[in-house]
Amino acid sequence: MNIDEAKQIITRESDYERKIVVRNIILIIILIIVIIGLVIKYAMPQLKGYISGFGSDENLNSQGFGAYYKFIVPVILLLALINPIKNLIAIKNRRKHIEKVFGLLSAGNECQIHGNHTKYLTIIALAKIKFSLNPVHYLEIGINSKNYALPLPENYVPDVVRVFSNANTAYFQEVISELYNDSEIKENYKTDLKPLNEFQSFAQNEFATEIAQMERGRGKSKNMIYLQTIIAIAFVGGFVYLSSTGTSLFTNSNQLMFIIGGFLLFTLILGYGFKFYHQKTASAGGNYLDFKKAILSRLVAFVNPKFHYIEKTYIGIDELNHSNLFEDKNYSLSGGDQIIGHYNGVAFQSCNLTISYRPNFSNEKTPDDVVFSGNYFVARFPKKFNGNIIIHPKKGFFGSLKSNDIADYLKTSGDKIRLEDPEFQKQFEVYCDDQILARYILTPAFMERLKEINVRNKGEVYISINESNIVIATNRTNAISRGGSGIDMLYVKINMELLDDIYTELTEQLTVIDTLKLNDNIWRN
Repeated sequence: MNIDEAKQIITRESDYERKIVVRNIILIIILIIVIIGLVIKYAMPQLKGYISGFGSDENLNSQGFGAYYKFIVPVILLLALINPIKNLIAIKNRRKHIEKVFGLLSAGNECQIHGNHTKYLTIIALAKIKFSLNPVHYLEIGINSKNYALPLPENYVPDVVRVFSNANTAYFQEVISELYNDSEIKENYKTDLKPLNEFQSFAQNEFATEIAQMERGRGKSKNMIYLQTIIAIAFVGGFVYLSSTGTSLFTNSNQLMFIIGGFLLFTLILGYGFKFYHQKTASAGGNYLDFKKAILSRLVAFVNPKFHYIEKTYIGIDELNHSNLFEDKNYSLSGGDQIIGHYNGVAFQSCNLTISYRPNFSNEKTPDDVVFSGNYFVARFPKKFNGNIIIHPKKGFFGSLKSNDIADYLKTSGDKIRLEDPEFQKQFEVYCDDQILARYILTPAFMERLKEINVRNKGEVYISINESNIVIATNRTNAISRGGSGIDMLYVKINMELLDDIYTELTEQLTVIDTLKLNDNIWRN
């Protein structure tokens, strides 16, 4: 994907958004007209009779009704148009914002990826049940300190983010083609993983000053948040105490408004002061929010300078479906920390991924199901075959209580296979349509290596082997995923120990290729 293709996709989604919003306004107007007609025809005589029972307009005023009863119905109906009109105003300026964004990008301006979210343009609430329709996904970005929300189909988010991040899309497509299309691997660069002590020496020389500055900036920002929280709690506590004691301050409405207004003004000044302080700290090299952007790309390059790290991207829905690990549903994906490359002749990609699911028809207060949250690793499997092998870890009763909703969404296609390794049977359940194929792939040595990986990852490893790749999905948090958002990063201690954890985790991912001997010629027969 290039920048022109990204613009076409976003523009097309903007046109869809506009059609839905205009349609909804027309439907609401029609509904209002119908309701007004029904009220006039059937309810107005009864309403007039009810009101006349109170007497004249003077009596109505004395009863506290005033003349406002005449406007109640129109006001209520007009309120129904507020949200659609707000949406219409937003989309009116959308095309102008799209043109501006791509003009700035073409001029070489840097783009910051803030995140993405889904908004349902049509929501029908029935008591506690909410029926959500016409979802539109928005990519939130920042350019030159100004933020934009761009409508974008969810399945295109990773591709567009790669374009906006100036990632090497040609190299990315090369690796993806090798993983999923059985393309010939062009690169056979040897990677010698360096021991932890060698990395520590490199990190001390390369990152020590930056890490210290970021940690100081993070500590100061956190203290500022604590200060704001303490002030707010003190004010609310004092307000509640004084009101309960019946102090004279609360008998005079002018004094009360003065106190509340003064507090709001103080809070506003404090907030702007915090923002200015953060910007000053960031300009001095202490912006902890830039940790991944500033550090991780160089850390990955230390492992192999040809590896490519992209902070805000992750696998797409087509790649997820290709694994056959999960039931076919309309999942929402989010994540980051994507790494792609070749390790000793084996193409791979890795990312942190969160999979969530929400049915259209659901209780309004029910949160989305978190299907999976952890590391998603894909490597080229050297032996191409027709079939699919799915491997799930076995969980005890108490183990299942600690997990997310992954058990409800796992695919179990094929027959359950019993293998000759009793320890492997204790750890895993294996599904495959072809027992001969399963036994051919899952050799004793191969099963032994899978057991090692599962034990190392606390029994949270889900594996799929199909066509030409192997997927290892680890359903647990990891070091690289820490600080996925600005708020999260505020509470992650930035030090050399964190870098050690990230390096160890990354090299362990790559050693899976060595452990499973995916680069061994024994598979190529």
